[in-house]
Amino acid sequence: MAAVESIEGSDYINLEAKVGKGGLNGWSDVMAVQSLLKFTEESGRIFVPGEVPEPNGIPTSDLPDLILKYQKQANREVGMREHLKEDGVIGRARGKRSWGGRNVWTIVDMNDRCRILSLTRLGSGLTGDFIRDLQDRFPALRIAIGTPGITF
Repeated sequence: MAAVESIEGSDYINLEAKVGKGGLNGWSDVMAVQSLLKFTEESGRIFVPGEVPEPNGIPTSDLPDLILKYQKQANREVGMREHLKEDGVIGRARGKRSWGGRNVWTIVDMNDRCRILSLTRLGSGLTGDFIRDLQDRFPALRIAIGTPGITF
């Protein structure tokens, strides 16, 4: 099950198992990846509007392609000092770095990107807490990552 975990002192949505080509593609992990991709799409930097489907936890045949596009586009950004493995797969992060000193897990990069989006769009209804903002935007993510619901 995907979950919020502390990695090097910050909260991240992390996966239990791989998502994408050849991955286990469990519902909660897919829901987490789809939510991060869709939130990223709303920035207009990597995906065009409507390219990423609404998150539902169901792995589609285009999910590995969306992951690969994310990895490739992120690696091409000016100032990208760390690199993502371009394989159409997102694995569980074990620390911030993956296979070498200048590489980062895709799931960590996605979380960091959503964290920045949440902070830079405070005036547009976002709270600055990217995990809360993701859960507000995609309520099923609360179930997927095992966090409590909203109390009214």
